[in-house]
Amino acid sequence: MLFIEILLFIQIFTVINPMNFVTSDEDLLPDILMDSPHIENDILFSTSLMSEGEWEHIISMVLNSIEKAVNFLWKHRHKVNLDGYIGPRMVESVIQALLKLYEQKIPYSVVVRMQIILRNIQTLCDFGLYYVPKETPFYFSRVGFLLNPQLWNRFYPVTLLNYSSIYHSKNEEGSMTEYDSDKCLQEFLDKTDDGLCEISDKCWKLVTDESETDYGLTHQLFYIMVGLQSDCGETMNYLLKSYRPWMNTETYMQQLCSNVAIEAQTIANNSFPVECRDLFMEQVGFCGVAGFWQICRMDWLDKIIAWQEVNGCYHKFNEELINPRNFGSNEYGHYKRRKRSEEILSSGREACLSHRTSVALTALGGYLRYLVEFY
Repeated sequence: MLFIEILLFIQIFTVINPMNFVTSDEDLLPDILMDSPHIENDILFSTSLMSEGEWEHIISMVLNSIEKAVNFLWKHRHKVNLDGYIGPRMVESVIQALLKLYEQKIPYSVVVRMQIILRNIQTLCDFGLYYVPKETPFYFSRVGFLLNPQLWNRFYPVTLLNYSSIYHSKNEEGSMTEYDSDKCLQEFLDKTDDGLCEISDKCWKLVTDESETDYGLTHQLFYIMVGLQSDCGETMNYLLKSYRPWMNTETYMQQLCSNVAIEAQTIANNSFPVECRDLFMEQVGFCGVAGFWQICRMDWLDKIIAWQEVNGCYHKFNEELINPRNFGSNEYGHYKRRKRSEEILSSGREACLSHRTSVALTALGGYLRYLVEFY
């Protein structure tokens, strides 16, 4: 562990120049990112070394939250939509990899808990793979492959953010819709006779658009992650090098997550507005699972856990407005939303949500990875 800490300390000062930090610009950022103070440099150094007792307490909190979320989704499994199963599937792959790599390193009690959670997640996801095609066959025909366990076998290396690659202009409206995202992901299923992936110019232009923000930005990252999982890395590397000779999928993911981290910090600086919390958890989840540990701040973990209900769900926040088109299976495949599809799992003053609980699980999976790898 000491070697890793020294290596990361060296990398931070060789890869990242503090002078590259930028400030928010009201003329360039969308409404949710306006009125932000300077980006806090401590996003890089927010996770101090923990004592054994502190580590055990924090990882127990994370495992508790994961257990509760998985149990809640299982209880309401007949209502969980396709998007609600993607997060658990991603976390399943993270836990599998962590157990394979670090089972002999971490405390036995933690290993046992992770093994139990893994079995429960596998049962949940396998049910989803059986049930979702019957409920939303058209939507499943488009992106149902995202629920295949084999898709998520790749484990991303630990990587640092690089703030020299921050975008200085943003498209407030964004161009990548959920429809675009799903259609582009579907292209990964088509390969040439020599095994290369057929990626359309339209999709590649959307995925490399450097003016994207919020959900458009996280969908770009998700696209690259799914592309790598689908053995399309060679094709994407070729396309990236024709765009910028020095770039590959690793450096592009680094660029994306560096921009995602800036947006997440801005949301935090604005006291986590209710309309941004779903996005915030998606940002932390995708980049955390992808190996960008710096986005897994301990003070942010406190917020994510605090947003969880006692029964394990993540709900619609008080006074939060959600577009009605985000609900209802008839919209699948005929939408222009930028968020993923949502489903109400339980009624009440603050309704529990399928996709939101899934996204929160992904964020918790990112923290679990960080805690295990840096034990």
